[in-house]
Amino acid sequence: MPHCEDLPIPKPPMLESLSSASASEEGRDADFDEASTSKEPHFPNQQEMDDLIRSMGLTKENAELLTSRLKKWHLLNPTCKVTKYRKRHLSFASFFTVSQPRSLCYCSDIFGLFNEIGLDYDPSDWRLFIDSSAKSLKAVLLHNGNEFLSIPVGHSVHMKEEYENVKTLLDMTKYTSHNWELCGDFKMLAFLLGQQGGYTKYSCFLCLWNSRADEQHYSRKLWPLKRRINFWCTQCDSPTSSSERKDFVANTPHKAWS
Repeated sequence: MPHCEDLPIPKPPMLESLSSASASEEGRDADFDEASTSKEPHFPNQQEMDDLIRSMGLTKENAELLTSRLKKWHLLNPTCKVTKYRKRHLSFASFFTVSQPRSLCYCSDIFGLFNEIGLDYDPSDWRLFIDSSAKSLKAVLLHNGNEFLSIPVGHSVHMKEEYENVKTLLDMTKYTSHNWELCGDFKMLAFLLGQQGGYTKYSCFLCLWNSRADEQHYSRKLWPLKRRINFWCTQCDSPTSSSERKDFVANTPHKAWS
C-alpha cells in the first residue's frame, strides 16, 4: 500500500531511558540488608547454631561433633557451648514415663509437652499414627495440615503389635481425653474393631457361611443370611461395641474396650 500524508510510514515508539539512579531505586528490595554482603567472616552464636542443628535434624552426638569441630577451627562465637546438646532431652523428659512391666515409654502430659515445644494444642488438628516394625512399636502425632513435624508419644522395643499392647498404649496416652483421629494399616484396623487377624471366619458379606467349615462346603447349600453387619459377633475375637462406628481414620477405638 503506498504511503502518503494521510497514511505516513509508522515509526517505532521511543523507549524512555531510565537513569541508573532510578533503576537502582526501583530494583532495591526493602528487606535487603547491605551489611549482609560484607565479606567479613560470620561467627554463629548459640541461637543460630540451634537453628542450624534443628534444620539439619542432627542427633545429640552429631550436633556435639559439629559444634566441637567449628569451635576447634575458631568459627563460632565464644558464647557457644559444645556440651549443651548432651542434655537437650531433659526439658522434655519430665513429660514422658516408662512403664516397667512392658517397658513402654509414653507421654503422660500432652498439654505440657506442647506448651514446652511452643505450639497451641488442639486435638482436632492432630491424628494419631500407630505402627510397628521388627524392632519397635511406636505411636506419633501427625499434624493434619503437615505444617509441623511429627511428635512421638509412645515407643517400646519389647512390645509387638498385638491387641493387648495397642490397648495398653491407648490407655497410657489417655486417648479418651484427646479423641484423636487414628491412622494406620489394616492390621491396626482389625485391632481397633476387635476383629481377629488372619483366616477370618464367616468371610462372606451376604450370608453366615463359615470359611472353616470344610466338611460342609459340598453338603450344605443353604446358609442363614446376614441381617446386619456386627463388629462383634461371629467374626470377632475381642469384645467391642457395635453401636456406632466411624471410618477408620476417624475411629473411636476406646469404645472397643468399653
